[in-house]
Amino acid sequence: MLGIRYECGKAAGFVLVEVKSTESACANEPGIDDHLEKMYRYSHFKELTDNRKKDIPRILKRYKALGILKDNLQIPEVLPDDFPVERLLILTNSTIPKTKESDARPKPDAVSYFKRKEPDIIPILQKYQCDAWLIKGNYDENFEIERKINWKDGENYNGN
Repeated sequence: MLGIRYECGKAAGFVLVEVKSTESACANEPGIDDHLEKMYRYSHFKELTDNRKKDIPRILKRYKALGILKDNLQIPEVLPDDFPVERLLILTNSTIPKTKESDARPKPDAVSYFKRKEPDIIPILQKYQCDAWLIKGNYDENFEIERKINWKDGENYNGN
């Protein structure tokens, strides 16, 4: 997934996003380490990131025309070469809808997995320079960010 980070109404960076909702998505192959490694490689592949930088203004203009973005957000015509590429891992505690009657119990969630494995996961975030957000709430209701983790020091932060 691709996101845009804004500061004071201006696009400040684009963000490659990986979302995990279940423990099995975090722990099994391919897990967190594999996905973050691929995001890291992608973010350093200049041809690919240059293509995304060309796409971003066009996409943002379409979103603004559809009313998805606020009118006060400034959309640059061209993004500079040094426009930062960032990485974000989002872990949720969302309940995955049952796919069949045999799914009697909800699957263990990714937030709980992180809380149990935090000492193992923080070094992975640091290795691939990837922030993490822990999100609570279901897909069909409001959600909130429970915690934001900065890859640089593995500590909470109040960034955007």
